[in-house]
Amino acid sequence: VISVRMGINWFLLGIVQNGGFFRQKKDIRKNTKRLKKHQKKKISMKKNLNLGNSDFKNIIENNNYFVDKTLLIKEILRAEKTVLLFPRPRRFGKTLNLSMLRYFFDIRTPENKKLFENLKIWEEKEIIEKHCCQYPVIFMSFKDAKAETWEECFEIIVSEIANLYKQHRYLLDGKTLYEDE
Repeated sequence: VISVRMGINWFLLGIVQNGGFFRQKKDIRKNTKRLKKHQKKKISMKKNLNLGNSDFKNIIENNNYFVDKTLLIKEILRAEKTVLLFPRPRRFGKTLNLSMLRYFFDIRTPENKKLFENLKIWEEKEIIEKHCCQYPVIFMSFKDAKAETWEECFEIIVSEIANLYKQHRYLLDGKTLYEDE
């Protein structure tokens, strides 16, 4: 028996009998194709562990381990609340979940739709069509606002708000906002 082991799977390529190769060519070709397909999958399936990374796009694009929490998007849309509170302990994925929401809803980056293609939310076609990359999103994290004094911290926050204003300047030119907004 000629077989190749890839991880926990064995692929039968053919049978050697009395010094000769005994297997139909068609079966050998089919199993060789399966092996090549599995090898490609195996290469793409190798995941990286990137601790401390809370940027959803970076995690998905760099093939890092990610616990799929994209159905949180569905729950949020179903809740129809004006304010949501996520009280969780430190290092519990709050910033990562908010980053995921930003990439899902943000109108400025329609190319980010592809980030969700292999995740659970992608099965929710109505949600994808109606909400993915359709809204202006203001995303601000205070996790990097570290300073020695309150005044320095305040300056960091003011600078962050000024940067957000610059990022969303397109809203003033478009028809996204009403006149009183």
